[in-house]
Amino acid sequence: MKIVKWLFVFQIVYLPTLFSQVNDVYSYSQLHLQQANNKSIIGFNSDLYLSSNSVNTKFINAFYSNLYITDDLKNSVKLKDENYFGFKSQSNIYYSTIYDTVLGVANAGYKISLNDYSFTNTKFSKDLFNLVMYGNKMYENKTADISNLEINYLKFQSIEFGVFKHFAQPKNGYHTLFFGFNFIKGQDYQFLYLNKSSLYTAPYGEFVDVELNGAYFGADSVKTNYTSVEGLGASLNFYWAYEDVLHKSRLEISFTELGLVSWYKNPINYYADTTAHFEGVEINDIFNITKQSYSEISKDSIINEVFSEKNNKTFNKSLPKQFNISVTKILFNNKLNSALGLGYIFNANQFMPAIYLNNKYFFSPNFALSLITTYGGYSNFRVGAGVDFKIFKRFNGFLGSTNIMGFFKSENSYSQAAFVNFYYTFGEK
Repeated sequence: MKIVKWLFVFQIVYLPTLFSQVNDVYSYSQLHLQQANNKSIIGFNSDLYLSSNSVNTKFINAFYSNLYITDDLKNSVKLKDENYFGFKSQSNIYYSTIYDTVLGVANAGYKISLNDYSFTNTKFSKDLFNLVMYGNKMYENKTADISNLEINYLKFQSIEFGVFKHFAQPKNGYHTLFFGFNFIKGQDYQFLYLNKSSLYTAPYGEFVDVELNGAYFGADSVKTNYTSVEGLGASLNFYWAYEDVLHKSRLEISFTELGLVSWYKNPINYYADTTAHFEGVEINDIFNITKQSYSEISKDSIINEVFSEKNNKTFNKSLPKQFNISVTKILFNNKLNSALGLGYIFNANQFMPAIYLNNKYFFSPNFALSLITTYGGYSNFRVGAGVDFKIFKRFNGFLGSTNIMGFFKSENSYSQAAFVNFYYTFGEK
């Protein structure tokens, strides 16, 4: 059963940390709300997030930490017919500035950022989970359905250069338009999918029959690091916001990672459309087991048996594209900002968009608390909180989580998240 376990474990072993679709990971809102008396911003932003619709965070953390997984922990997983898991970690440092006039264009500026991006998502069946966690005994004389498996792992670094402009409308307000271009260095990519696939276990475990239809695409199998260049690519980012000063409301739309990466350095491509029959190894004397008993079994022999085609051709893969739209209403004499939004990541195995409500109350111009409620994405309903602060008139910070209980009641929670954003404003306009 090692091959089945490999298919499932593959998406866990790369997890470095935690992402939030609620936080503005590219800090575009700050371009729109740039300080009236300061023209430049330098900052740091990081989002960390993991979530599932069926696997609780206590199980995920135990699995990732290589801890012993008890039967109680296995049984705590609330499996569904279709199970989803998503992880994202994204950090960047950035600088932006705006000019009264540049090249004859009024109220225009630019933004530069360095970004680190890691993303894992998967979709798997109930039968596959049971095979990995309990073995195939429960499927004796039965067929386990492992179809519709999809595992994505992506890691890259990028540099973004973007331009933006404020358009003033004296009677009603103003709007901001931003276009950014990313040059991408691909560090690692692994992708596995299975269409119609199954595993049959004979009575008494005499043999197993595996039917596989799918493919695997991967960058160089050697462990990569930040200096690795396994692929190159490019993408576009878009942001637009309208500030209705008259009605004290704001509309924001962003669409990011519109591009692809070409993975060209020693890529590995496997294709499977086959059936395989395994009868195991016959041992005549269990007290005299030699290496020769397993001489015909190896990783390569299993791969050659299961995968019908292999090549090392360069392949292109599009990036998971994130869309976000939100409407903010400013209430109670600017004391409360209430934002209703929707975020969705395309081509990332999300079973529905994430819908969120972020209520931010300003106790003073320099301090605010947020209550964040979210539903969807990869998980169910969750509640988070955040804090905004400003010190020395120029240093600003925002940190919090979209699911506080994920850190305290992990056995009953299906999401963990944390985000931070620090920035400093300077330069007189």
